[in-house]
Amino acid sequence: MFPFNYIICSNELGNGRISKVYKIQEVEPPHTVLIAKIYDISKRNEYEKEKNILMKLSEQNDNNEIRNDYIIKLKNIDVILEHSNLVNNDSKYLIFDYLIHGNLSEYLYIIPIINQFKEDHIKLLCYKLLQSLKKCFEQKISHNKLDINNIMLDNEFNPILIHFSEATINELNNNFNKDLYDLGIIS
Repeated sequence: MFPFNYIICSNELGNGRISKVYKIQEVEPPHTVLIAKIYDISKRNEYEKEKNILMKLSEQNDNNEIRNDYIIKLKNIDVILEHSNLVNNDSKYLIFDYLIHGNLSEYLYIIPIINQFKEDHIKLLCYKLLQSLKKCFEQKISHNKLDINNIMLDNEFNPILIHFSEATINELNNNFNKDLYDLGIIS
């Protein structure tokens, strides 16, 4: 039996200054692949802030439903990563499903054949992103960094809003104009 249950199986994804993001793979079958956002001990406050925001977005409503279909969801599992020069003993992790279809920017810039989205597709993507922002705004959360690099695509190609490290909770100020403006730029 290994003293760890997951290993890092990718180079660093993205170029975060607050955390590092890697694909991780389960050591034992079925060898599930997940995403780990790893925070060094010196970034404990940033870890706690993002975790709290994501937990708030995962709160259940009166009918015991979580209504954030288009927002990344934390996985509530125990992950013990193999220690290496990439991860130290005091690191904290946020764990997410691996979204195999990548981010929206790949479809707009890297894959030119798919670059020709129809107006109906854009409207549907925009509607689903508005649904995710509505959930954020109901929880008084501003995303603050909405762009095509922070929208992933799930297995059914639904847009999933990620990257809440720059998000803020606006208890007094309900001004969400920046998020709506950024969504307009994306559309």
